[in-house]
Amino acid sequence: MLIDNLFLSVGAMKAGTTWLYSVLDRHPDIYFSPEKEIHFFAHGNANQHPLALPARYERFKTFANRFNPQRQNPAVFRQRLLWYGNYLNEPVDDSWYVNLFAFRGRHKYCADFSNLHCQIDKAGWDHVKAVARNYRVLYVLRDPLQRLWSHIRFHTHITKKFEEIESWEADDYLTFASQSFIKPNGEYAKAVKRLRANVPETHLKVSFFEDMHSDQRQWLHDLESFLGIRHIDYKDELLNRRINEGPSMKMPGFFPELFENYVRDETRQLRALGIDPGGRWAVSA
Repeated sequence: MLIDNLFLSVGAMKAGTTWLYSVLDRHPDIYFSPEKEIHFFAHGNANQHPLALPARYERFKTFANRFNPQRQNPAVFRQRLLWYGNYLNEPVDDSWYVNLFAFRGRHKYCADFSNLHCQIDKAGWDHVKAVARNYRVLYVLRDPLQRLWSHIRFHTHITKKFEEIESWEADDYLTFASQSFIKPNGEYAKAVKRLRANVPETHLKVSFFEDMHSDQRQWLHDLESFLGIRHIDYKDELLNRRINEGPSMKMPGFFPELFENYVRDETRQLRALGIDPGGRWAVSA
């Protein structure tokens, strides 16, 4: 065992994990590395290779280009620079991963938020158990229709194709949603089955995005209890921050009907697993 306590948030994508990261980054018992999504346990698993050296180098360049010596603490920059030195090291193995948390100090948990981890198989979870003596896993579900619409807007924005979707027709949306880098993110029931098959019930928390934001403080209190860490008070300005939003665009009128069967199927499958969205989602079975 190399890490005493590891906190993994495994998705879903566009279900509030970046907001949660920005809030919990202030918690005295949780340490986050400068890169929120490390993807270590997904690297090489299910044909995912997010830690190839060129990809890591691009993330380092993004960090370096944002540094402003007039606005940022040089000591903080130095520590971040040392962290990226570890991040760019080879080989990418268990020791490499542990070194990413070398600056965690007295924080109880090392935190790693990666939406790819909901897709890893038994081998991936066996790897988690070999690295961490104790671990906890969070999986957040969001109204499938709203999550998909947010994902489409976000992806077309970062690929500089956002303006194209204004002219998309139904078949264009269906084709896009069926792609391998989009579809698995919305297959909640499959992800829950994988998680339950590999993660003990006491170590897994499945929750709803809608509950997270209907009462943020209570939701965070419950998460702290799940992790066994201190309860702290979060400032309003921190909770009210808008994080990682895609550009605004009204959902096409035909969009809900287009994916109605998908939402109903996911809802039915989740209910069969004992997870009931209740009235949280606009379309239900």
